[in-house]
Amino acid sequence: MDDTVLVRQVLNRNQEAYPELALRCARLILALCRGRVWQLEGTKVLAQEVFLRCLRDLSTLHDPRCFGPWLCDIARDVCRNWLKHWEN
Repeated sequence: MDDTVLVRQVLNRNQEAYPELALRCARLILALCRGRVWQLEGTKVLAQEVFLRCLRDLSTLHDPRCFGPWLCDIARDVCRNWLKHWEN
């Protein structure tokens, strides 16, 4: 089963599909956050925020085939906001 199918299942309120979808992307999101933040503990917190936003905003994804890039955009935004907060 590919990510597109899982995204559609989550959108159809199949609660069992989301953990599998998140697990598939967890390493990518952790690596992306780690590359931007450089703090292991901060990386884990940021990744959790990414997946919370993903679950909250998944209905705004217009094309389930674009899930990966969409999720990476969320991760970049979360990291950017975190860095702005700590720069001040």
